[in-house]
Amino acid sequence: MTNVASVIIDLPLQQTNKPYSYVIPLDYQDLDIVGRRVMVDFNHRKLLGFVVDVKSQDDIEGLKTFDALLDKTAVLNSELLELSNFVSDHFFSYRINAISTILPNQYKVKYLKNYHLIDEVDEDVYQRIFLGLDYVPMNEKHITPEDHELLNKLIAQDKVEISTEVSRREKVKTARAVILKISQGDALDILAAEKGVNQNQKKIVESLLNTDKPTIVSELASNLEVSNAVITNLVKKGWLELVEVEVNNSPLDNIQVVPNKNLTLNPEQQKAVEQVTNSLNQAETFLLEGVTGSGKTEVYLQIIDQVLQKGQSAIFLVPEITLTSQIVRRVKERFGDLVGILHSELNDTQRLYQWRQIENGTTKVVVGTRSAIFAPVKELGVIIMDEEHESAYKQEDNPRYHARDIAIWRSKYHNAPLVLGSATPSLESRARGAVNNYKMLYLKNRARSDMQLPNVQIVDMKQVVKTNGDTDFSPQLIAALNKNKKEGKQSILLINRRGYSSFMMCRNCGYVPMDPNCSVALTVHMDTHTLKCHYCGHQEAIPTVCANCGSRDIRYYGTGTQKVEQQLNRINPELKTIVMDVDTTSKKGAADNIIQAFGRGEYDVLIGTQMVAKGLDFPNVGLVGVINSDTSLNLPDFRANEKTFDLLTQVAGRSGRSGDTGSVIFQTFNPDHFAIKLAANHDYENFFNQEMKFRHAVDYPPYFYTVRVGISGKDDLVTSKVVNEVASQVSTNLTNDALIVGPSSRAINKIKNRYQYQFLIKFKKEDNLKDVLENVQDQFIQKYGKDVYLAIDRDPLSFI
Repeated sequence: MTNVASVIIDLPLQQTNKPYSYVIPLDYQDLDIVGRRVMVDFNHRKLLGFVVDVKSQDDIEGLKTFDALLDKTAVLNSELLELSNFVSDHFFSYRINAISTILPNQYKVKYLKNYHLIDEVDEDVYQRIFLGLDYVPMNEKHITPEDHELLNKLIAQDKVEISTEVSRREKVKTARAVILKISQGDALDILAAEKGVNQNQKKIVESLLNTDKPTIVSELASNLEVSNAVITNLVKKGWLELVEVEVNNSPLDNIQVVPNKNLTLNPEQQKAVEQVTNSLNQAETFLLEGVTGSGKTEVYLQIIDQVLQKGQSAIFLVPEITLTSQIVRRVKERFGDLVGILHSELNDTQRLYQWRQIENGTTKVVVGTRSAIFAPVKELGVIIMDEEHESAYKQEDNPRYHARDIAIWRSKYHNAPLVLGSATPSLESRARGAVNNYKMLYLKNRARSDMQLPNVQIVDMKQVVKTNGDTDFSPQLIAALNKNKKEGKQSILLINRRGYSSFMMCRNCGYVPMDPNCSVALTVHMDTHTLKCHYCGHQEAIPTVCANCGSRDIRYYGTGTQKVEQQLNRINPELKTIVMDVDTTSKKGAADNIIQAFGRGEYDVLIGTQMVAKGLDFPNVGLVGVINSDTSLNLPDFRANEKTFDLLTQVAGRSGRSGDTGSVIFQTFNPDHFAIKLAANHDYENFFNQEMKFRHAVDYPPYFYTVRVGISGKDDLVTSKVVNEVASQVSTNLTNDALIVGPSSRAINKIKNRYQYQFLIKFKKEDNLKDVLENVQDQFIQKYGKDVYLAIDRDPLSFI
């Protein structure tokens, strides 16, 4: 019997979406190599592979032996291997894509293609192209197009071949360190010696005698105030041994905090903590519905504290990177060096360092965004998912997973409770709570008795425009901003878009500058004096005349963060303003800098897009103003009401968190809309009941499950034909209970020069659905070619 490895190949194709068998080399036959990376020969190419299983078999005829084992230990433990299979299976993804999503980038490899000599060639070719070597990288700049043609002829003559060199990426940050090489007795003799040993040498020996861990040379020299030469001399004498050690590369080291202890909980908070901690070691999902400012974070921290006391670990998810800085500070204040962080702003070496610290059990509390749900924690005791309603938890690219689904899977795997928290739970989660699939917890009051929910005023902008003309600021909002400033309080203004304005339009002929690659209007950015597309990145200069009719009567329309800031600066120049949107936070650390500066009171008004509405805690904010409360109501999306209610409720909760009753102003052209009125009353329960009636009437989630099938291609006619054929194939193979909506073009019909079509499957129970869609996937490329793309999205959050 010979041990054979089942290997997932690093090639995301339908044909390779299965394990391939490779004989394990004799040197590795007795090793546990499951979860490790290997190099394999696949169709005459050197490729990376992941061992997902090992089995013994007699017949190995025709099987290749894999080339090399890359890891000393598994990079995918047994849980993550099972999880990769779940992600691939449940979200219609290739398994290698699931593995790549789980692991840090540095576990991937670079494939470098070379021209490789296998026979003699002319001396000129050997010296000029190959530089006197046996191989040369294909992308070398000195190789001309004519040289490539010549090399292709030599390949045909079997004198040159193309070979693949694999370059590993997982480089860790290391430093020189020393350990004591002599015995303890010899060390004590040195310390007792009166001659032949100087004081610096004794200090070094004494310091290293008291530790069994390597000490970094630079730190040892600095702490003992000795030169590197003294340490080097002791290495030469054989007293010390030089070793390379991985150094701390944690981004949290720059965050200075003052340790604190658990706060006193009110009865509602205490009950929530007790209900969760009584279910430790049970796979139970809790939905914590708590009004803004009700102290959900303190509840989370005290649950984590009890988990740590049991020797277990925790994952704490937040939806946005902008929220991690405040949350991480609070978590680190409580749990110190046990805290780690995972999000997309970490560079590759930082992410790998954090991953390894989690993997070896040094990090016990992982704070992060969506991808942190894959952290390789040991003995997971609880998962916490704050602001669980947020769409940021859903990945829009392949694999199109939702972090909540992964959290539920890991909760069951570890028998650990999952806590979903929000002031405005998603309707799907709240509906599961209503039928006891989730256990409901409530925080109906703010954390302190002196903290009341803010007073909300709805301003009808139709009346304002009639009286004051086209403006973004009502007299009520201007007066409130000025009053707030005089009282030494800060304000937050929410604008439901970024940039200067929504679009430009010629008032003479109605022409709107459009992006040439996408079917969207270009957005004005005054800071760079450009029109930009937020989908493909195209930009061009702001026009002074209409490209259609030549008129100079071309103007800005709509409202953006920059425009609001300029208007406010004209209205009251004394107000110090700062903008927080995707553009101002694009650089690493920019969001944290803005949050810290506003938190220190350096600015009076924080102007921002939706990111200012979520989870930020500024005690000095006394006023929140929403410039355009009804923007999201006009989206062609059945979740438009829910998104509007969530956004308004969340941003209103930023006001009045210090004890004084805060103020909120909703400016709207739809003052009687139920979502706006109920948000003003902080009334989630009535919103839930009313919105559920609408969802039931139109057969949408949570009453039906949904799958969106998207087709995109460069040719509009071909793409529309393909989507109709696929929809017909799916419909034919499902029961009559399944509803097919569409096909139709998406709201934005063209993105990056690709036409976008889709249809929606609505169903309650379709046992055949998975097989039908997998069959579509299996046949798609063979049937339609590579110019048309297929994307299957389970439980999509947007149909726009």
